[in-house]
Amino acid sequence: MKIAIIDPSLFTIPYDRELCDALAKKGDTVHLYGCPLLIGENLSLAETCFHPFFYRFIHYVDGFTKGIRLFLKGIHHIFSMLCLIAELSRLKPDIIHFQWCPLPMVDRWFLPGFRKIASLILTVHDTTPFNDDPASCLQRIGTERILALFDRLVVHTHRSISRLRSVSIPEDRITVVPHGILSHDSLTDVANADSTVESNNDTGDVLFLQFGKIKPYKGIDLLIRAAAKMPGDVRNRCRFLIVGKAYMDVLQLHEMCEQLGVGERFSFDLRFVDDHEIAGLFHRADVLLFPYREIEASGVLMASLAAGRPIVATRIGVFDELLENNEHGLLVQPEDPSDLADALMKIALEKDQRIRMGKNVRKLFDRIPNWSEIADVTRKLYQDLIDERQWPNYLENGSLAHQKRAILK
Repeated sequence: MKIAIIDPSLFTIPYDRELCDALAKKGDTVHLYGCPLLIGENLSLAETCFHPFFYRFIHYVDGFTKGIRLFLKGIHHIFSMLCLIAELSRLKPDIIHFQWCPLPMVDRWFLPGFRKIASLILTVHDTTPFNDDPASCLQRIGTERILALFDRLVVHTHRSISRLRSVSIPEDRITVVPHGILSHDSLTDVANADSTVESNNDTGDVLFLQFGKIKPYKGIDLLIRAAAKMPGDVRNRCRFLIVGKAYMDVLQLHEMCEQLGVGERFSFDLRFVDDHEIAGLFHRADVLLFPYREIEASGVLMASLAAGRPIVATRIGVFDELLENNEHGLLVQPEDPSDLADALMKIALEKDQRIRMGKNVRKLFDRIPNWSEIADVTRKLYQDLIDERQWPNYLENGSLAHQKRAILK
């Protein structure tokens, strides 16, 4: 098969890398279309053709205000989509698989052009578009409407099906494909070693780590409020490390720490973290934190399981579906700092339970489907769509007709 995978802004680089390479190892010809890589970003694609097709002219341009930059990026997005249709018309892929539609209100008008080339699939990484990030309000316009224009939708959890059904997507057009482990070179040694021993944190405190892009839906403010609710003697035995590139104003988080009297317990490392550092971060931590407000699937979770660390997470999305409370860690109610504080206190005080939970997390890692299995499921979906497209009545009764009706709604 010849496959075109499209992630214009490379929102999910680790996922793209694993899926593309797994498909290529099955003998498929895979082309990934995205934007130029930033310093520190790494695709490391072994057998996949990567095309930095989007935003090439403005990706490294500085000196503009955020508003002007976003406007220019939007204009360039339209130009890139037009050029991509021409590019794929020459390539003639069997399947066109979008990972993201970053500007749905614009992207929807280009989909008929792509469908003339091949059947269309969209992976819905977040059934709540962009996890309700306030900064993405413009990008959320038209997100539900564009879903109806694809031949199939891929989701990572069974709970996602009910959400999509609530916006009138037929269940027979939704396929659950598990989210695999996101590997990094530095995590290989951790996965192959006995990583469930105590952390190499030598401060004597219990080190809680929240890792990943810093955005409002990640709930760091909830974590700060929860820490303030912990008994002082327990809180003073804990350290909270927040690591990741900030995509929001973090000044308010620092101010909240000081106002609530927990500033000495929190450390912020606000930067993009290279792959080779990630395992060291996980291995140094005693507990991994995911106090999210909203999530469907979590790449950070799938990258962290190899470290064998107990997890405190909100009872939503993949955390609720994959993790078992009191076995792999503790699950808490959304938007509930008091419940989160109780969980933090309990896991901080029970060292033996942390070790037991960490071992269970490591066992969970061993049960996650590998990328070869995920590629098999994905390829079956591709083949089904290719077969459907061969039907003589496709143009009248198939997905193209469905797409036309959706546009007229």
